[in-house]
Amino acid sequence: MLRRILTLLAVYTCISFNLNIQAAIVTDGLIGYWTFDKADIEGKMIKDSVGDNDGLINGAELAVGQVADALKFDGEDDFVSLDNGGGTVNDLINGLSAVTFTAWVNPEEISTTEYYNDIIT
Repeated sequence: MLRRILTLLAVYTCISFNLNIQAAIVTDGLIGYWTFDKADIEGKMIKDSVGDNDGLINGAELAVGQVADALKFDGEDDFVSLDNGGGTVNDLINGLSAVTFTAWVNPEEISTTEYYNDIIT
């Protein structure tokens, strides 16, 4: 019985400890980081959290996200342009030997006939 109580106490302590931890955003080596959070949007401009590579929102609307806020795209002609500062995505990655783009995507429906090649272009 004592062992069961100690196990439950340990599990409760771990759960309580984990609930109070906020994940740190690793920015080392990042060229750009766009949260899509309301706090980082001014009008149609979305702020780059780690640099000066702000973007311009074209048609997408603010929505509730998995973590904080998000942008909702209509799947037709909404996008975020990263050429707001006069450069392009190619200018950002020019000269790099490797690059990774990451996006959280939550489609309303998934088609078996369409491919999602245009999420990041």
